[in-house]
Amino acid sequence: MVKNMTSIKTKELVGYCRVKTGEPYEETVENQKTIISQYAEEYGYTITDWYSDKVWFGRPAVRPEYRQMMKDVVNGKVHGVITAQIDRFSDNVCDFADSAKIMAAHNCTFVSVADKIDDSPEGKLMTAIMLNMADYYARQRAAAGAPAER
Repeated sequence: MVKNMTSIKTKELVGYCRVKTGEPYEETVENQKTIISQYAEEYGYTITDWYSDKVWFGRPAVRPEYRQMMKDVVNGKVHGVITAQIDRFSDNVCDFADSAKIMAAHNCTFVSVADKIDDSPEGKLMTAIMLNMADYYARQRAAAGAPAER
């Protein structure tokens, strides 16, 4: 876990969970919520709301809870988003970049617990590394005939 969280701008975050193809929805969402909640408690953050999507196919723009969360960012209702790992938020470099631009324009923080991502310089580096790995694995799944989560 990230040990230097001084770069996070807000103490109030919303949790975002996503279940991928073939995963049991309730169990997986609860596991992600537990990871996020434990992290928030350890670092003194409050989870003010939860957004959860069940996705077989679909880029972020077609996920209903994701769309609502991003609308809430734009409308100033959300100031920080936390996810258990970056590929639950996005496994596509371009989609993540689009979301990151929107969040930055609205002073919204992004945190990924497992990937040690926050707003620090180190967190930005980890974002690039982990997002490219997620994109690579998504393309590998598609090449193997598994449905791409795009």
